[in-house]
Amino acid sequence: MMGDMITSALREAPADIAVMAGFMAILFAGALMDLFLQQVYDMLWALGIVFPGIFIFIKGELSGSILLSLIIYFIAQEVFMKKAYGKADCHALCCCALFLAYFGCGLSVYALHLGIVLFLLIVKNLFSGNISRNMKLKKPVPMIPYIFASLCAVSVIYVP
Repeated sequence: MMGDMITSALREAPADIAVMAGFMAILFAGALMDLFLQQVYDMLWALGIVFPGIFIFIKGELSGSILLSLIIYFIAQEVFMKKAYGKADCHALCCCALFLAYFGCGLSVYALHLGIVLFLLIVKNLFSGNISRNMKLKKPVPMIPYIFASLCAVSVIYVP
């Protein structure tokens, strides 16, 4: 019994490590592009969706509730929020949701991730004086580095 559990864990571990390392590299590249170029190529987000997506289907553990969570989150980001903080940021958040779905996380964890991102952005911009009197940013701020930092924090808690 114990030997079966260990064997199963060892068989799944390389895929989990590959998904984590590969996706974090993609998101880190996006963070660097956003920070230094203030643009992120769509091809990067295509990789960010395809990479964990393939592993989800190989793993075969996409439940109906997680699929519904992904659909709700993707629609919220890509339809309603892209004007609030930009298309690349929405793509990055959707990629992160798919990454978290691979590890069995649902809508509440995606929302926690987004909440941490927004908290970090608000704190940073308040202390740097980048928020005007009408509560808008005086100058644009790259958001993907904060998305990356938040995903690292959430991963420590929710990713085995």
